[in-house]
Amino acid sequence: MQSNVLIGCMITVAFAPAAILAETPKPTFAKDIAPIFYARCAMCHRPGEVAPMSLMSYNDVRPWARAIKVQVATRTMPPWHAEGEPGKWRNDRRLSQAEIDKIVAWVDAGAPRGDDSDMPPPPQFAQGWNGPGGRPPDVIIEAPEMKVPAEGESPWQYVFVKLPFQGDVWVAASQVVPGNRAAVHHVLVLATTLPPNATVDAEGRMKLGASPAPGSVGSPASAAGARSPQPSGDAIPGGLGGFQAGWEPGIDTALSYGPGVAERIHGTHLLFNLHYQANGHATTDKTRVGLWLQKGPVAYSSVGAGVGLGSETFIVNGKELTGRYTAQVTTDILPPGIKTVPNIPAGDDNYHMTALLPIRQEMVLYSIQPHMHLRGRSMKYTTVYPDGREEELMNLPHYDFNWQIVYEFAKPITLPAGTIVRVDARWDNSANNKYNPRPDQDVYWGEQSWDEMFSPIMRAVVKLKEPIMPATPVEVSSVR
Repeated sequence: MQSNVLIGCMITVAFAPAAILAETPKPTFAKDIAPIFYARCAMCHRPGEVAPMSLMSYNDVRPWARAIKVQVATRTMPPWHAEGEPGKWRNDRRLSQAEIDKIVAWVDAGAPRGDDSDMPPPPQFAQGWNGPGGRPPDVIIEAPEMKVPAEGESPWQYVFVKLPFQGDVWVAASQVVPGNRAAVHHVLVLATTLPPNATVDAEGRMKLGASPAPGSVGSPASAAGARSPQPSGDAIPGGLGGFQAGWEPGIDTALSYGPGVAERIHGTHLLFNLHYQANGHATTDKTRVGLWLQKGPVAYSSVGAGVGLGSETFIVNGKELTGRYTAQVTTDILPPGIKTVPNIPAGDDNYHMTALLPIRQEMVLYSIQPHMHLRGRSMKYTTVYPDGREEELMNLPHYDFNWQIVYEFAKPITLPAGTIVRVDARWDNSANNKYNPRPDQDVYWGEQSWDEMFSPIMRAVVKLKEPIMPATPVEVSSVR
């Protein structure tokens, strides 16, 4: 009798794990999946934003469940291309393996809805903006409506908009939102002061009563995109300047630095550098920039144009170039004495170039944004400190022109004076590159997407001598 009882107990214990496993609840959208989508995906996947469908409700998500499973299991979505352990990047979009497993299990279980009482409240966003805390911008400034032709090369457009306030303004965050993403190649917005003899017409074009000083805003060299007090193009070489806000494909969130750090807007106007890409249909664009004003004291600010950064040196396929070179624009708009780096030969699947960026003044590096065009393959940033020690800042083994993400450090990095930032980049101009429009032709350096560009953009700040408490701007108004 005792033996039978013992055997019965053994059988019960043996089957207990299977019974418990069978009773493990399946993931549901309300309890398990919605929190992931709201935290990781809703910023882009919501009505009116860049993503092709909304993920804000179960009814939105359910038709896409199997496609979502494939995208997250292969780590195609959310898009993220920089290496680095979890915690390195403040804006890291990557899902954890546990989150991926939960989504896969949910889809495999039939994508159940679950109990609505478990559904978390959806995140709140200002419509059309992805700024701090979901708040709308304090100031919105619009560029004039621009016409985009159906075909042909599109030169950079320069338009000026008068600032809607007087005096210095300190900006905690900024975001550029194109009106027509499909037609926009890039936008760069800078603060500037126009010459006393300048006027701006209804289309934002500047007209001068007399010739301005060489190199000043509005001079031929400046309008051509040369290095000047007001930089232009996709970025300043090295990417360090005063106030600037920008947009390129994949950048759909506000740029912010954090507490105690701000950019100063000083001047009379905002300069919008607009570059369009013909797509076969004549269209228009009306780009906006949103500003979130700094309300607390400012201890650090972005460095001024040309301050803190020495002249870059290029090394192409192991050979250092002597003289002044750029990998930003075509030769026809360069001032005398500056040349473009050698072209990328047809069929070259591993064109290699290095830029050495000398740091002349101590600064704190907050973010990195690699920029190339369709042949871009990879980019790696390394610091070489004055004592010879090297540190990898970022490795981007697979560049994607369609997702040009600003990678923000969770812990900003101090770069002492005398540091060299070495940026190694590679391009694939062969038929193996599925994005390559013309693998049988040499590639020039220039502004169009079918040209190439090397912009190792960095965003850094310097410590102010004394903290500044921003004053309330005078006559702030929104231009919507």
